[in-house]
Amino acid sequence: AALGWSLMTGIVFGLCLSTASTVVLLRALEERQLIDSQRGQIAIGWLIVEDLVMVLTLVLLPAVAGMTEKGDVGLASLALDMGITIGKVVAFI
Repeated sequence: AALGWSLMTGIVFGLCLSTASTVVLLRALEERQLIDSQRGQIAIGWLIVEDLVMVLTLVLLPAVAGMTEKGDVGLASLALDMGITIGKVVAFI
């Protein structure tokens, strides 16, 4: 594995890094005064969707990682763990 990291560690790092790119792109759009342009609005929309997907993925990742450590990667157990995790998120909100 690259940098001596496990696959799961690399995935988590990549997801976190993709979320951090939002700030960089917003700053670049702001410097070029493109935030209010059509292209800027489209880019911001994509960033929001990307961030929402990444947050959901990072919330569900511990459930998936726990299943792979136990060796239980069946579809039924995946659906159950995902349902429990989503239930916890909904209860938190």
